[in-house]
Amino acid sequence: MLSNINNQMSNPIVAELKNLMSVDTTAPKRIFYKKKPSKAFLKWNQSALERGITFKHIDMIKNPNLVYDKQKKELVDKSNIFDKRYKKNTKVIKKNQKKLFVKNNKAKTLIQDDNKVLTKRTQKKYKKTIVALIDNIIKLVSDSGERQEITVDLSKINFKDLMNILAEKQTQVQYNDKTYNLAVKVEGTDKWIALSQSNILKLKNPEEITGDDFTYRVGSDNEFIFNMLDNPFLIMQFTKPFGEEVINGGFFKYYHTTKFNLTRYGIYNNSPNKTIIDKNGCSINIPNTRYNNNCLYIALQNGGLEKSKLAQLKSFVKSSRVPLNKMEDISKKLDIHIIINKPRTNGDVEVIHKNKNAKDTYKIGLIDNHYFIIDNEAQITSYCLKNYKLLLDYEYSKNRDYFKQRTEIKKGGKKILDKLIKDDNVLEYKDLEINRVVNIKQGKKGLNLKKENRFIDSYNIIKKIFEYKLYRNIPVEDIGDCQYHKELDYENECLTYNDKDCCDENTQINTNRENGDLYFFDFETITKGKSIIYRNERNEIGKIINKVEVKRTNDIDMIESYTNNNLYTIEHFTHTPYLMCFNKLGDDKIETFYGKWCGQSFINHLKSNERKKISNVNKWLKKFDGDKKLNKFGKPNRNYGKIGEILLVAHNSKYDTAFIKDYILKFMPLNRGSSQLNASGVLYITNEFWVEINIQDSYCLIPEPLRNFRKMFNMPVGKEEVMPYDLYTEENVSKKYVDLDICLKYVSKIEVDNAEKIFIDNCNKWGCFDESNKVNIIEYSKRYCEIDVEVLKTGYLSFQKDIKKICDLNIVNYCSMASLGYDSLIKSGCLEGCYKLSGVPREFLQKFVVGGKCMTRDNKKWIYEGTYNEDKKEWTDYLEDFDGVSLYPSALYRMKGFIKGKPKVIPDFIKDPEKLIKYDQFFVKVKCLNNTDKPLSFPLLSNYANGIRNFSNDTKDNIYYLDKILYEECKEHLGLKFKIICGYYFNEGFNTKINDFILHLFNKRLEEKKNKNPIEKVYKLLMNSCYGKTLLKPIEEETKTISIDKWDKEYSRYYNFIKEYTFNEKGGYVIYKKIKTITEQFNNVHQGVYVLSTSKRIMNEVMVTAERNDCTIFYTDTDSIHIRGTDIEKLRKIYNNKYCSKERLIKYPEEKIFRQNDLIGKFLGQFHSDFDSKKLERNLEDGEHIKSCYAVFLGKKCYLDKLFSYDRKNNKIDYDYHLRMKGVSKDAIKYYKEENNIDYDEIYNKLFKIEHKENGLNFDLLCGGKKCSFKYNSDLSIRTESSFHRKLFFPYEEGILV
Repeated sequence: MLSNINNQMSNPIVAELKNLMSVDTTAPKRIFYKKKPSKAFLKWNQSALERGITFKHIDMIKNPNLVYDKQKKELVDKSNIFDKRYKKNTKVIKKNQKKLFVKNNKAKTLIQDDNKVLTKRTQKKYKKTIVALIDNIIKLVSDSGERQEITVDLSKINFKDLMNILAEKQTQVQYNDKTYNLAVKVEGTDKWIALSQSNILKLKNPEEITGDDFTYRVGSDNEFIFNMLDNPFLIMQFTKPFGEEVINGGFFKYYHTTKFNLTRYGIYNNSPNKTIIDKNGCSINIPNTRYNNNCLYIALQNGGLEKSKLAQLKSFVKSSRVPLNKMEDISKKLDIHIIINKPRTNGDVEVIHKNKNAKDTYKIGLIDNHYFIIDNEAQITSYCLKNYKLLLDYEYSKNRDYFKQRTEIKKGGKKILDKLIKDDNVLEYKDLEINRVVNIKQGKKGLNLKKENRFIDSYNIIKKIFEYKLYRNIPVEDIGDCQYHKELDYENECLTYNDKDCCDENTQINTNRENGDLYFFDFETITKGKSIIYRNERNEIGKIINKVEVKRTNDIDMIESYTNNNLYTIEHFTHTPYLMCFNKLGDDKIETFYGKWCGQSFINHLKSNERKKISNVNKWLKKFDGDKKLNKFGKPNRNYGKIGEILLVAHNSKYDTAFIKDYILKFMPLNRGSSQLNASGVLYITNEFWVEINIQDSYCLIPEPLRNFRKMFNMPVGKEEVMPYDLYTEENVSKKYVDLDICLKYVSKIEVDNAEKIFIDNCNKWGCFDESNKVNIIEYSKRYCEIDVEVLKTGYLSFQKDIKKICDLNIVNYCSMASLGYDSLIKSGCLEGCYKLSGVPREFLQKFVVGGKCMTRDNKKWIYEGTYNEDKKEWTDYLEDFDGVSLYPSALYRMKGFIKGKPKVIPDFIKDPEKLIKYDQFFVKVKCLNNTDKPLSFPLLSNYANGIRNFSNDTKDNIYYLDKILYEECKEHLGLKFKIICGYYFNEGFNTKINDFILHLFNKRLEEKKNKNPIEKVYKLLMNSCYGKTLLKPIEEETKTISIDKWDKEYSRYYNFIKEYTFNEKGGYVIYKKIKTITEQFNNVHQGVYVLSTSKRIMNEVMVTAERNDCTIFYTDTDSIHIRGTDIEKLRKIYNNKYCSKERLIKYPEEKIFRQNDLIGKFLGQFHSDFDSKKLERNLEDGEHIKSCYAVFLGKKCYLDKLFSYDRKNNKIDYDYHLRMKGVSKDAIKYYKEENNIDYDEIYNKLFKIEHKENGLNFDLLCGGKKCSFKYNSDLSIRTESSFHRKLFFPYEEGILV
């Protein structure tokens, strides 16, 4: 039948059938026998067609016109059939010009945004195929233990439907019979999302994952959703658990099938989803609140745990699942004795005690990963459960007349019911109390039920529910579990707390790296190389069965044309180092390693240096004699064998770390947003000895580019910013010598004056020319990299010296300026008598954090046009950027000091704002009782919803979180009234040292600035960052790495706690994110809120005064306002009269400390005009400043100002632009302007007029390839983005000044 089996084995039909055979347990082992398809295979092939798991038959190789007729259950030749479906082929063209081929004119689209066209019949068939495949895969994984994958085409099945299928499969897993773990990723990406039950439920509603007001989504869930929109092919991976999962408790996975009420134990027998009809006839879904709290909380709550401890539990246990190994910590924090009963494998009961010495005891059961309180409240006998179905049928038989009457009432309606009531004929249900039955005997008139109160406890009830199979799977739509339970409801829960666990004194960081070796390093890399483009060949399911290389290219436009096209796969070029330079502190010479593996050479060099320290092995072994290798738990001692520490410093270390991470054991990055604050790991010198390695990002301490270091630190050496990075391609780097003309082509693209001359001078100075006048580009790059390292080292050491001088701290011990500033406060005594908080008080006070106000007037978009006087040749109406001088240092200087003491719960008898005013500070949750009759264009109160903070005058019946300052502001400016729900107050005074500390830093900065000493920048950094760490949020996830050979066990143990993971094959490890079950973090959030509120009070005094006196403000952002320039003098007089007068200071003598004589000035608490333009500054004379004659305000951080200044020498006006566009760089705006040949005004005017998203302006953030954007892959490697666009529109109402 087949002449050449070798040729046929590569045929796509054979490949697909072979792939299907690998996942179908009913399939034979081989296809061919004696060069023909075997009988067993043909039989299976026919069966697969009938089951709908394939559309291919082996005979289709010989005759491509064959199709399978499902009704006839045979193959037919479609060329001989007259059928409309095969009448003609239609091409369906996507918007992005990609072509698809379908065979149906009337096909409908499954998903609105999807471009594949399918019939409903095809969709249904595909769904059935996927379900069958999943069933086969699960069985195969269970039997063989091998990892299996399925590719799903989401253009053929709705994503929510797929998630429902997977959720249903998981709920069908029988009691104590977990057979697989499931993960999913978008094809072409490397990040796997662990699909635990909670992740499935979260991802099946992707529209609920919110972003900010520009709908930019953040986080792994959002990244996954957006990757899925780009590529509809999803890969599902099924893995057999490798060992036991860590014992934990979560929600109960089943409904029990009895009539008894077991809700006390977190076990239900019906759906929580209820719908009611309101008075208007509209259906309303009642929210499911069953899973607002995890099962441990419910168990302890029903066991009688006091409210304060329940609130404490909820504040630090954030996961819906609680591991058994964390129960010791939990019981100690709550100061309770927990006894846990759980079944052994042999059926016995294992009893575990946690914190045995505590006074209060709670007995808890743990069955099938579910915690519940053990008691006798359910009142059910063992006999009842064993014979439940018999007893229930008997009880129903005794109530036949009751059920019959109910049926009649249902059919006859109210008339029948009224008649029965009138005749007193309404029957009642006869409860036979079957829960008390202990025996049944057959009597003459039926069964005789013997009843006694011999009830079993809840542990045995639940155990017997499983034993007698009195349970069923919970339907997918009823499951309301989520990875994190709902936040505390402070109206109904107690704010009391255990001050031992929730309050602590402020102490300095205990890190000490001063004795370790210090290295400065930098990499030079190839950022643009050839990406490989493959054409995908898929089977009917959607899985790629073959990839054919199309081309290799580094053409950005060509790569972009294939991006987001699922017909192709792109293997992107990842950044590759070709050299690196480093310098050890104390060594004069900067050393260099070359080549792709220079990072590994550097790590080997570090090991070699450390190895010299242990030349006398016996001496070091004696040092560790006092330390045991193993601790009392049988685990290795953490510091055994440690012989030293190494600190590596790089500027933007996240980038450079990517090229050494694979050679560091136990590599652990600490990321905050897009920055890597720190990274750590271990270098083993021998089997016994190792050194700890830490990587510090100098940019987090000195947030300035290296090119600014020379000026900032008054350095003799500086960078000549001429480095043609695009010149360094794979080809040119391998050549080493490149023609000067080619080099200059790349150099000419650099936006630096005289770039070509500087490049040639550098080549001459560094000896980079050979005899034929070619440039040694490797030597040039080496010299440039050496300068980078030298600049970094000099700047770092200078900064270290300045910080040591100012606050006697060493920067090697800190990973950010915020942590360094925080310790400077402690060292200066500013936080003496103040406490940092954790648990309930920290979580409650975190709700009061509201950053700087950023909004347009009335939340509308505005166009402002100034007035030009032709006669005077000047602008008579203009805007100014009125800026608060060092706003946050001003707030620190103005406030009374840091709050001393511990928070005290407000008792009911002083829940009155007027009574609370006498206290130093208070923080209250309130309900607003009215709307203001004095609304503001820039309101004082805000709510946070869907990722957006919105300031509004609509306040009545809203809930707010107010501190004392905000309450006073609302009362003074708006006349609002509030009802206090709950809160804390402080009455132990203030530590006032912060006022003098900030004043000292500010004055020293002014002094050094006057003397042109670069240390003034250090003072500025310290002032602006010292309060930042007070608001540090708790870390609820942790990033870890583990070697690949240990991954399967780790994955199986913590499957329900792992969010995502990525394999790094090169480094031999897996990097993964894991949910922290217990989040215990202390911060000074109440101090941070006090600073923020004081800063907003400074702004409100100016802005509210302006509004009440008809001074026009168009925009505000934290510390600045865009105000009509002609109104400033008017505002100044009114403000000075109100706040700076002698009468005011007599009435409020405490204000003498911070009040200045004038609103306008350059001291703390004052304001000044602050438009910035280097082009226009040269025209300014004393007392003059830059102004704006035209402005467009679109939304938060999106506006344009057309600036001007008078050039009096040439008798003309010079103009410049001040541009802000959140998410779009100035270079991208400039590129759009040049490409479309329009002015900046026109761009912003276009955006002002656009009302619909589809008409938004599309900005190329890479500026046609002139700019680079680096993407950090999940495995921490780096690639250059081939495309990066952002479409903007602003659907806000247009403002009109009245």
